[in-house]
Amino acid sequence: MRLPFLEHIGAVVEELSRDRAILSIDIKDYHLQHLGFVHGGVISSAILERNHRGD
Repeated sequence: MRLPFLEHIGAVVEELSRDRAILSIDIKDYHLQHLGFVHGGVISSAILERNHRGD
């Protein structure tokens, strides 16, 4: 299954099962918001994508 936005942010699925999903993202400057923290959209996108699949 292709997950376009997760591909766009560079997320790699390390493990995927019915009970858990482990993603890794090599954080780059473009992942950060103006205060230097990872943007909430990056984190929530991974969570929403997992829930959207209905697993």
